[in-house]
Amino acid sequence: LNSLTNIGTLVFVGTNTAITSTTVMVTGLVTHLPQSALSTNAFGQWDMDHRIWFVCTNLMVATNGNIRADGKGWRGGTNHASGKGPGGGGFNTINNMRGGGGGYGGIGGVGNEPNGGIPGPSYGQPSSPEPGSGGGGGRLDNTDGYGGGLIWLDVSGAATINGVVSANGNPHSDGFSETGGGSGGGIYLSCQTLAGSGRIRANGGSGLSYGGAGGGGRIAILVNNATGWTGHVQLERGTSAGPAGYTNGENGTLYATNPEVLPTSATSNDVWRAHGIASWAPPSLLLNRAQLAFETPAITLSITNDLTITNQATLTFGVPNTTNRTTITVGGNLVITN
Repeated sequence: LNSLTNIGTLVFVGTNTAITSTTVMVTGLVTHLPQSALSTNAFGQWDMDHRIWFVCTNLMVATNGNIRADGKGWRGGTNHASGKGPGGGGFNTINNMRGGGGGYGGIGGVGNEPNGGIPGPSYGQPSSPEPGSGGGGGRLDNTDGYGGGLIWLDVSGAATINGVVSANGNPHSDGFSETGGGSGGGIYLSCQTLAGSGRIRANGGSGLSYGGAGGGGRIAILVNNATGWTGHVQLERGTSAGPAGYTNGENGTLYATNPEVLPTSATSNDVWRAHGIASWAPPSLLLNRAQLAFETPAITLSITNDLTITNQATLTFGVPNTTNRTTITVGGNLVITN
């Protein structure tokens, strides 16, 4: 194709279905069918059925455009059963209740203690996203607790995202079912330039009552120039709202080849677990109730002006090895407050 403009609903079916076009413009909804596997194959692996896959020179997602794979990963657990997928949340074998949250980029949350559902484990690699896993079942079927799906965007030129690219995990099933939330899914974006003010997210789903919440997913962004990006990348853990004893999920991971996708002023409860970044030289850095973790062994962080960490925010670095060390240089003021 020379040009594809989506103004309605486009549904991808299969893993090898790719739309190849010079230009892709999304003003409507693009999605894919949910994963259908209920068990592993003969080799003990979970088969992926569907994903969104664009191969294009230029991608534009308009303000009202949505590329969404929310709840299109593996499904939540049936009555008294674990969620599906490599990180499916487990259920409690003592009383067959209280499902754990699905895991993927981050570990899922535990169901209510002392007889809590088993949290779904993390799996996969930060640089190669996959679909997310379902939350554990509780008293009733967790029919809504699907993990997020998979979005794969091969863009050889410019990606401009002013709308939403999302692979969130679904929350628990309704009712007093004590089920876990699904994990966030996977998003892969490769492009020369990234611009826009939109949102790219793979958040975990919430748990219900005693159920654990889903972990965040995995997002990989391979880009040469992101100076025009003013949007938001989210990989937040799911949360649970119920009696004491349940736990939230763990935040997901961001793999990035260019630190320009990171915010220099984070003033919310956002969390980034960054991989693939070896050096970063922002003009200033403000973390206010935000958490930024570099999980590679070493990074060179050179801040021209001020570094401010306040209001319970954190800045952490991976464990150094014998040959590499993290180096932090601040040209202005270093301010650390509670």
